[in-house]
Amino acid sequence: MIVRPFLAYSAVSAICMILHNIIVIGGDLLNWPYSCSILISFCLVTTIGYVLQSLLTFNQMLDKRIYFRYLVAMSANIPLAFVALWVWHDVVRLTMIWASPIATFSIVAINLLLSRWAILSRPTQVT
Repeated sequence: MIVRPFLAYSAVSAICMILHNIIVIGGDLLNWPYSCSILISFCLVTTIGYVLQSLLTFNQMLDKRIYFRYLVAMSANIPLAFVALWVWHDVVRLTMIWASPIATFSIVAINLLLSRWAILSRPTQVT
């Protein structure tokens, strides 16, 4: 059934988006550069996201190799986050409290595809 994974993915994504936005908006309030906030967010949110998506969304056991692939897949978010924040904050001139959530929602579909690939794809074994 497709509904349960979709609801689980949505719930985990919401947790990750809220945590990411708290870090980025909080970093802006502390006058941190984007790079600092985004990298801190990446480390925390990616680890939490992997555990929750694996167990709740895709019903998969945790595995170091799959976690590494997930990290690689989610690293695509780093340049996407920079560009999205730059557009909404620096070009459009929204305050960070608006720019960060809008930028976050801009990359949700990409995250779904990358999460699915990273967690459900099985590496081939060389014999």
